[in-house]
Amino acid sequence: ATLLPSQRQQLAGPTAAALEACRRGAGSRATWCDLAAAFNVAEALAEAHIGGEPLKPAIAAAQAALAAAAGRHAAGGSWTLRGPELTAIDEACYWHAWQLEQATQGELHDAVERVKRRTAGALAGNVGAGTTVCVGGLGRQVEGENVRAKATAAGGSPLSE
Repeated sequence: ATLLPSQRQQLAGPTAAALEACRRGAGSRATWCDLAAAFNVAEALAEAHIGGEPLKPAIAAAQAALAAAAGRHAAGGSWTLRGPELTAIDEACYWHAWQLEQATQGELHDAVERVKRRTAGALAGNVGAGTTVCVGGLGRQVEGENVRAKATAAGGSPLSE
């Protein structure tokens, strides 16, 4: 069965709030984590053919925007997103909300589990050279500690949790 409207709202609410905070220039570690987790699940849903190949560039662009923001923050800057980054994140949020309307409860569960497995692998160092790792809030459940904003930005393609 597809997700109930209340379930979709519970899942999309934090993502929408994070996007709005970013629009106001009030991005933070928490908003970054909410967005990273959403985009990682969106990537897993796309791999499961919910949106599929057409959504992958939008999701990758949003993940790259998050990696850039994390890199600037790590260098002493703020979490503020630049115009093109905000546009990429806005588009990915739109498509992720669409995915949540299409996905069944089982498909969403499988996607979240896939994200958790990837997170465990990424945090264990099982990533290729030149890979960007964006670990959102789901990473906490894998590690058992606060890894909400861990990002390794070395250039290359994004790797989700």
